Amino acid sequence: MRISLTVGEVEQHLVDFSFEQLFGRATLTVDGQIVKRQQRWFNEPLLEVHEIEPGAVELNRVRIEKERLSLFGSRYRVFVNSRLVDVRQGA
Repeated sequence: MRISLTVGEVEQHLVDFSFEQLFGRATLTVDGQIVKRQQRWFNEPLLEVHEIEPGAVELNRVRIEKERLSLFGSRYRVFVNSRLVDVRQGA
């Protein structure tokens, strides 16, 4: 699953989140720079939360919640400044 969004009005940043179900690898980047990288092999948690605040002048809090579904796949919720902006479901 890959989620890309642009945050900010004055100071814009490209936030990119990707998760590979097969290898359990999650990567969070801001403007092409890796901010967070995580890998899990077994026992994936039911809920993972990734939070960042890109920018120096205009602060925007970005929170990505990854919820594991009961059989297969995940539900992803993206919040910008505590406001829900996107919901996706998939592998």
